[in-house]
Amino acid sequence: MDITDFFEKKDKYKLYILMFLESDAKGFFPIDTICRNLDLSKFVVDNMIQEINADLLHLGYSFTIEEENGKFIRCTKLTELIFSHIRLYYIKKSKTFQFFRELMISDMTIYEFSEKYFVSESKAYSIQKELSLIIKEYQLTINSGSLVGKEKNIRILYFEIFYHFFKGLDFFLADETTTDRLYEKVVNHFQLHCSMTQKIKLKAFLSILTSRIQRENYVPAIKVKKKSEWANFTTALKTIYTTIFSLSDAQLEGELQYLYTFLYSEQYIEIDYTSFMNTDYKVTTHLTKKFLFYLDKTIHDTPNSSAAVSQKVKAKLKPELARIHFKLSNFNIVQNSFTSKEQIDYFTEVYPEYVTVITNFLDKEEPILSKLLGYNRTALFYDYIFMLATIIPIGEISQPIKVCIDFSRGATYSNYIANNVLIFESINIMIQTVLDQTTDLFISDFAINDLACPQIIWKNPPTIRDWINFGNEVVQIREKHINEEKQTE
Repeated sequence: MDITDFFEKKDKYKLYILMFLESDAKGFFPIDTICRNLDLSKFVVDNMIQEINADLLHLGYSFTIEEENGKFIRCTKLTELIFSHIRLYYIKKSKTFQFFRELMISDMTIYEFSEKYFVSESKAYSIQKELSLIIKEYQLTINSGSLVGKEKNIRILYFEIFYHFFKGLDFFLADETTTDRLYEKVVNHFQLHCSMTQKIKLKAFLSILTSRIQRENYVPAIKVKKKSEWANFTTALKTIYTTIFSLSDAQLEGELQYLYTFLYSEQYIEIDYTSFMNTDYKVTTHLTKKFLFYLDKTIHDTPNSSAAVSQKVKAKLKPELARIHFKLSNFNIVQNSFTSKEQIDYFTEVYPEYVTVITNFLDKEEPILSKLLGYNRTALFYDYIFMLATIIPIGEISQPIKVCIDFSRGATYSNYIANNVLIFESINIMIQTVLDQTTDLFISDFAINDLACPQIIWKNPPTIRDWINFGNEVVQIREKHINEEKQTE
């Protein structure tokens, strides 16, 4: 699903123009480049720029897009926060989004929408057709003014819209009173200490939940595997729900399962997910075991590893892997951030061992992963790389890069440089003060003849270019280590 399809076509182009400007806020951006990328004439782009300026003034901003010689534009005061406000303004005035929000609250035919929003019936039909194409990925349709499909998919889609467009800038739905009441009870019950972003996300989730229950749309219950454990979890919570909603036992069971699914997936609580899942958790268990298998294989193929290290790694990773995979198969949000492939090259250079594990896993498990709602390979790659880099010191699965630092100014200055080099601890660097046969890189202000390892000569103090050269050299050494390890296999 392309989330930008919710915008009116012209507003979508205007946002693209703003994205170009935001990417290089201090410089002038060529109008010709915008025309080529968006396949628009200069006349159309000029008009859109004037409309953006009018939108900025309407939203209370005192700056506008500046134009230079009719060929370049810039907007030095444009920030991500301002961009978020403009994007929210555009989505709220989108007729496609307005129809989508109406369907969340109650049934609405195209004739009723036409009358309420002052559009022709043919335009309303066109809007419904566009919306139907957007929601198709979630296996949803519109029939007689109602959203039709799995209730979980409907709620996840609404949460995704909130997650992408609203982000705490505004409330998604109207019934804040019931949502606030339920929020306070859930927070007190689980003794949650929510950060600001957690509070906003939880309120959005409960707001959607409340709206759907109020119009008698429920998440069906599934068979519970560990009935006694599940009963212990939910006895008190059932009382909370029944003071707010009028639900049958079956409806209450399904809604509580859904609440726990969200709280566990989004890291609000710790729980044994198998206690309230039956068949669905098999996917989570399978993916977790397979990931650990590929990690274990990579570690054992590394010369400085051992079985003990492997068990230590597994003990740290298993809970986080289980949560990632549970969320993937039960409450996966279609990602519109961390989907760019541009940074993957960086991680490949810095964490080649991790990337090998992840790539092997994703390639082998693609048949299962591709069937999951909202699966995005790049977004999942980032989930794994952040988890591995946070939990496992790179030294546990890779050889250290030994860097000898020896400046003529003396030990104090050499130690200063060493402390700066250690900022790159994610690359697994070991500092040496005396050169030996294991040294991988020598850094000094003196050039030494006949060294067995590469050397870098730095100015006093090192320049930005010196640090760039250092980074490039370290990457080459890492690649050399990996190639040597492969030859010894």
